[in-house]
Amino acid sequence: MNNVLVSRKFYLSDQKYFARLSGDYNLMHLNPISSRRELYGNVVVHGIHAVVWMLEVFFGAQKSNRDNLIDIVSLDVQFLSPIYLNKVVNIRLISSEGNNVHLQLLQAEQVLVELYFSFCSRLAVRKVKICSNICENKNPMDLTFDQLRNKEGTLELFFEANVAKKKFPVLTQILNLFCFAEILAMTRLVGMHCPGMCSIFSALKFKNYEDKSQDKHLTYKVVKIHDKFKLVKINVENSSLFAEIEAFYRPMPYQQLFFKDVIRHVKSDEFSGKTSLVLGGSRGLGEITAKIFAGGGGKVVITYHKGVEDAKRVRNEIKDAGFDCEYISYDVNRPDDMLDRLAKITSGVDYIFFFATPKIAKSSIFNMDNFKLYNSYYVDGFYKIYKSYRTRYNNDIKIFYPSTVYLDEKALDFGDYISAKYAAEILCEQIQKIDRRIYVLVKRLPRMATDQTQSLTRHFSENAFEFMLKTVRELNALKLV
Repeated sequence: MNNVLVSRKFYLSDQKYFARLSGDYNLMHLNPISSRRELYGNVVVHGIHAVVWMLEVFFGAQKSNRDNLIDIVSLDVQFLSPIYLNKVVNIRLISSEGNNVHLQLLQAEQVLVELYFSFCSRLAVRKVKICSNICENKNPMDLTFDQLRNKEGTLELFFEANVAKKKFPVLTQILNLFCFAEILAMTRLVGMHCPGMCSIFSALKFKNYEDKSQDKHLTYKVVKIHDKFKLVKINVENSSLFAEIEAFYRPMPYQQLFFKDVIRHVKSDEFSGKTSLVLGGSRGLGEITAKIFAGGGGKVVITYHKGVEDAKRVRNEIKDAGFDCEYISYDVNRPDDMLDRLAKITSGVDYIFFFATPKIAKSSIFNMDNFKLYNSYYVDGFYKIYKSYRTRYNNDIKIFYPSTVYLDEKALDFGDYISAKYAAEILCEQIQKIDRRIYVLVKRLPRMATDQTQSLTRHFSENAFEFMLKTVRELNALKLV
């Protein structure tokens, strides 16, 4: 059996609802601004939220006797890839034999969640006593990786049936609510307690036993830590269940060099008298480029799309040191709005650094939606800003355009991304040929540590500051023919 049961999108409102239901208020699931600098670059759906929805859909499609109570006897789930908001996901039924079920959650054809579970019918009398206290704590524990070694504790169950039935009416009706509360507690444990703030839920194995005591507490203990991959294995149990959790300790957001450290390596006048526009200059390589150019005596205007606080931080860091930087907002689809704002600051620029980008995501197969998104930035977006700038200004200008070493490596997991970058390289060549007053320096960037390239497993040997310092100097030294 291999068919799609249903499709949907998750929205931020769904996340806020599930945070209340589960008690997992980890900001990676709720805050679009802070999530930009985290591993996945955007808000991601709670893995257990997806699991509960998959169970709701499966049991909602069954014609079972609703007078009987269902218990999840065993559950084995792997969270393979992040589930992003506003993206269509599908539930695929792989097999259902008796009470043993295999489901997948997919986006396009990429498997995001692999779920196996078995269930049984129990007498509805077990619904009599349920835990109904409310989780008040909304602040995840902020622990270091070393603090997780041998960590143990107790977690109280809670469940709000009136909240649950709003979006999970079938499960609220037929699932043993203690079992429901225990499943929800898994995400609260990982996201709020252990590992807590810096967590990524990776896998869960769950076994439920017949027990009449209805223990309202879970005990947990870290039983193994893998230092290289920052992997934490946790055992969870009470009188009716035993669970094994695997979670990663999420890397902290990558911090670029502070401006005070940058200016130690830059001549104070090497870019004086020049103005640069750094598109996407509020973080990552754009941030470090802005600091380099400003530190060399140049005037810098950086742009942001969503993170105005990041842009303010970079601007203030530079201006507080006595150097020149301003910030303006920029939408790749509306370059003229940005250029109107730029005109109030300066009349044209000498350099444009194009770092505007969406979050880059790995995809096991070519994803057309991702390709269209990348193309809207790297090809359409770049061409629009070039054309809009040229309709206003006819000065000599040097542009830096970052491509990717993935093109040389033919990285199959990034086929949609490298296709857009290759098209952008061709566009840059064409612009270079038709416009004699422009020079476009294209470089295939090596793997460097930025908040765009954070990874649980990859380590980067190339230093972003050193690479961009050489690049800015190379661009500055180029002579237009």
